[in-house]
Amino acid sequence: IKILDSPGIVFHSGSDNDATVALKNAIKVGSLKDPIVPATAILQRAHKHTLVALYCIPEFNTPQEFFASLAARMGRYKKGGVPDQEAAARILLNDWNIGK
Repeated sequence: IKILDSPGIVFHSGSDNDATVALKNAIKVGSLKDPIVPATAILQRAHKHTLVALYCIPEFNTPQEFFASLAARMGRYKKGGVPDQEAAARILLNDWNIGK
């Protein structure tokens, strides 16, 4: 029998996928293999105008446009000056998990 009286504990069941677990903040964002999937789920749930105002980025139509704009805004680039979309997805996930 396990009795836990804590609102901050979320167990990872085998049936949950990484996106669901990441949105519950039950796994470290840095350990995700593909942060794009859960970050895209956030984009589907959040209001577009809220994200645009929060991150001071231009309007976007696709998740890739959002990640590219956010990466450029935060100065996250790969070699060759390409915006790092995975880094932008991790930023969004961290902000989601801390309640920003």
